[in-house]
Amino acid sequence: MNCTDAQRYCRENYSDLASIDNSADVTELLKIVTKSADYAVWIGLMETLRSEWKWSQGDPGHFLIFSSHADSSKGFVLVQQSMSWRNAQSFCRANHMDLSSVRSQSENQQIQQLINTGVWIGLFRDSWEWSDKSTSSFRNWAPTEPHSNENATVLVKSGSRTGQWEDWPCNSQFTFVCQKGESMLGLACVK
Repeated sequence: MNCTDAQRYCRENYSDLASIDNSADVTELLKIVTKSADYAVWIGLMETLRSEWKWSQGDPGHFLIFSSHADSSKGFVLVQQSMSWRNAQSFCRANHMDLSSVRSQSENQQIQQLINTGVWIGLFRDSWEWSDKSTSSFRNWAPTEPHSNENATVLVKSGSRTGQWEDWPCNSQFTFVCQKGESMLGLACVK
């Protein structure tokens, strides 16, 4: 069933496609979907003609999770809820993911395509290692970065530093990108 048919079915039965307002809703949806034989389900998040994300009931998509299947070995998930680096890491881990490890220019570009603003990634100062303990020598620091007193990494979206990394204090608030392996759930009317 395509997204339009799914929405029509829901509305004919006095309901609508699901809206997700917080991480508890995501957890509940994942419980339901993992019991199903389907790989993906439709939810009510749709992109408008002006490239804005809105729920089918018309509400703006404040709690937005978007998945990309650009790499068959892993998926990147953008969570558009601003948090500190530690809270972002905890959110990813509570949902069986981790903050993204960016191991190549190709992965850096995949994440750039998902984001509208700077986002937390999984690199943190402890000899600059990845949150998921993976190893990679790839770094994409902006000139003059990293600074000597900041602890976590933001991938920059705008200006002359687009696609480059800056270090920021862990308690700063940014949206973030988690990553998950092959079993990643496709959300946001992507099937």
